[in-house]
Amino acid sequence: MASSWVPIASGLAGAAVATGGFLLNGLRGRRESLDKRIERAAKSQIGDRFLDFVDMSERARQDLDTLTKRTLDQAQAAMSEAEARLSQLNTSQDVQSKLEKLLSRAELILPEIDTIAASSPVALIERLSEPQLSASGAAALISELMTRSSANGRQLEKAGDIAREVLDDDVLAREAYSLAIERSPENISAQAELIALDLKGTTEKRQRAQEKLRNLAINNPTVRTPLIKLLNYFTMNDEYEAMESFINSLLEHSAEDASLKRFSDDPLLWRNLALALSHTSDNIEKVKESYEHALTLAHRPDGDGDYVNTARPYSNWLIYQGDLATAADILNRAAELFPMEASIYFGRYRLEIARGDLSKARRSLQVMESLGNAQEGARARMLRMGLDARAYLDSDGPEADGNIDSSLFAGEATLDDVASMGVAPDSNTT
Repeated sequence: MASSWVPIASGLAGAAVATGGFLLNGLRGRRESLDKRIERAAKSQIGDRFLDFVDMSERARQDLDTLTKRTLDQAQAAMSEAEARLSQLNTSQDVQSKLEKLLSRAELILPEIDTIAASSPVALIERLSEPQLSASGAAALISELMTRSSANGRQLEKAGDIAREVLDDDVLAREAYSLAIERSPENISAQAELIALDLKGTTEKRQRAQEKLRNLAINNPTVRTPLIKLLNYFTMNDEYEAMESFINSLLEHSAEDASLKRFSDDPLLWRNLALALSHTSDNIEKVKESYEHALTLAHRPDGDGDYVNTARPYSNWLIYQGDLATAADILNRAAELFPMEASIYFGRYRLEIARGDLSKARRSLQVMESLGNAQEGARARMLRMGLDARAYLDSDGPEADGNIDSSLFAGEATLDDVASMGVAPDSNTT
């Protein structure tokens, strides 16, 4: 649209100049004609008529000069206006040209922006959570994330968790945790994760790591990770006496120091104390008391979802003790509070196996399979297949040919079998 003004303005300017020139030429011609006439009159006439004519000619000359000047001024004004219009149009064209150049650059930049966004720390973390991602692909993404200067400590800690838990790559996890601490020195959780990697080392390394985790937990009572790492280590290595001693020392410190009261109010410590006592003491009431206290603490509004994590090992222990009624009460209450939690129905499956009700056990597995993640779903399907096989063996179908050991199926599980699955090492996770 702007470019269409150029020929119009140019035409206007040309017309104005041509008009001015034409008028000037005409006026000059008239002036010359009058001069000649005056000259002829001077030669042929004298007297008053000649003088009157001279006076009239002078007035005509003055009028002509005035008209000429006015015409020239108008022509000059028209030319100035035309030049101003042309200047504006040139400016508009320049702006339009610059805009077109910017748009062209934007078209080149936008794909680069999309590429940068796709490889941002947030996008890389999201891609690491994709279930179809291969191990090599995950390792490559973690390595790529560590090259990003914009990746913060939490994102790098998450990458370290994936390297450790999913890839089982402690070397890559150590690099990610170390970089997380470098970016965020106040990240206590990443510090605990890095220290915990040494719990797999030599005896000397394990002892130093335990001491570091103890100190980290005491100095940072609001951060659970050091506690979880140490308690999981004790559980996985059956060091229940050491765990009982550690928990009791924390509870004693919390009674003496108000800043450590967080420990005495933490259901995590109480349920793990019950777990330790179930292996180190014959005092059943003391174990039950610790579990009940943990449930009470976990049921508070700020319990952080600890109710299920406490109800699961507690019900397992009760099943082992033969107290199926109390175990049922615990699991039913947990199901009312957290109906979408798959692990509760795994506990109910164990309870129904102990009761000998395979039909209800199978229904519990079906619920667990529908609610659980991929790992829980696979576990539920495997156990359900065992129940189906057991039902087939108990039916009127062909007799087992000796190649199937029916004691492997869930229907043959004893209280000891259930108890062996009862105290889950992952009971400390939040």
